[in-house]
Amino acid sequence: MSFDLNEKVVFTAPANACDAHFHVFGPADKYPYGSDQLRYAPPLAPLSDYLQLAKHLGLTRYVFVQPSAYGRDNSCMLDAMREVGIKQSRGIVDIDEDAPDSLLAEMDKLGVRGVRINYSPIHPYEPGLAKKMQPRIERIAARCKELGWHLDFLLPGWLTTEMIPLMKTLPVPFSMAHMGMNLAKDGPDAP
Repeated sequence: MSFDLNEKVVFTAPANACDAHFHVFGPADKYPYGSDQLRYAPPLAPLSDYLQLAKHLGLTRYVFVQPSAYGRDNSCMLDAMREVGIKQSRGIVDIDEDAPDSLLAEMDKLGVRGVRINYSPIHPYEPGLAKKMQPRIERIAARCKELGWHLDFLLPGWLTTEMIPLMKTLPVPFSMAHMGMNLAKDGPDAP
């Protein structure tokens, strides 16, 4: 990570300031990526670097978000959450809809409070994909409701648009990461 800790911060963060979305990337030999066909090559971005920057900026609370590069292997993020502790951190994971209850209970104890529905934001239009994804999303939403968690969607803009009718019926709160991934290149008339 490239930042200058000697550079003066031109603002004062409020008490309990929170970074609501960030990722950590550990050494690839310890935390292998979920696929060899990544859409980007994550740089090494260890928790120690992030915590230095957060301290410099006056941030004292953190929301870890599972990066797509790790797929559903949340170990790097969960290890970082263990290091920081539940008093200062929360997390958003990516899970299989049939993950064991014991795993979800362990994640909850660490501070996990949501599940990311992650589909490559550069995925080209695919008719019927929203309908194909619906059973998985409904199952995860039901499990989130049991835990008091929410859903966080990271989808291509066209898929976000197609998912809105389903989202309106979900039994849990949800957010759309990166403003629904409606890209500027698609123009103002894009859905």
